[in-house]
Amino acid sequence: MPEPRSARFRSAGQSRTMIAEVGTLPTEYLNFRKESKAMLVLSRKKGERIQIGDTISVTVLDVRGGKVRLGIEGPASVPIHREEVHRRICQEAKRKSNLAARKRRVA
Repeated sequence: MPEPRSARFRSAGQSRTMIAEVGTLPTEYLNFRKESKAMLVLSRKKGERIQIGDTISVTVLDVRGGKVRLGIEGPASVPIHREEVHRRICQEAKRKSNLAARKRRVA
């Protein structure tokens, strides 16, 4: 049997630590996940990976000072952006949508 590991799940002012067998999700996590968004907090060393679903993996490439370099592998159909870039893309899409709606009202 795999060695149990602890994982901390955080959500909107709550924090829970649970013990789970490697490769399994405890029922408590599944119930907690339904309540709200959750954050799984992990520690990884250089060269170690995190798997997201079946198709996305994140590898810690380097750690220097206060910066961490990550490598993200996934299908080309899934866009991967830094948060600030994603925010700009969403703002631009919303702006274009608003302009199109105004043009329809005027026409």
